[in-house]
Amino acid sequence: MPPSAQLAVYRIVQESLTNVVKHGRHVSHSTVTLRYGGAGVDVLVEDDGVDAPGAEPREPTAGHGLVGMRERAASFAGTLQAGVRPGGGWRVAGHLPLDEAPGPRAQAPPAPASVAGPIAVPR
Repeated sequence: MPPSAQLAVYRIVQESLTNVVKHGRHVSHSTVTLRYGGAGVDVLVEDDGVDAPGAEPREPTAGHGLVGMRERAASFAGTLQAGVRPGGGWRVAGHLPLDEAPGPRAQAPPAPASVAGPIAVPR
């Protein structure tokens, strides 16, 4: 995977977690899952936030974070979706396909690799 694609994945995760801290309501934890395999890299960031009783449901704001994440994914012919999870919380799911062209490539983890775990969100 080229270093520029690695940076795009890093920045998507970084912006997703920033959004959890800045915009999440009543979030007790977030999960980041990365799957790297022959078809590409899948990025999934979810939180368990819930809306306070009587509060308006969380929707995207007019900021540039979601737009920037979509642009990063698209620059590698990838996709990115973000929105409310069924039952509450927020989900960002992205996919960056791998370039299968021959030639030197950046060092990458063995395929398939999966990393998942809870991330504490300070409040």
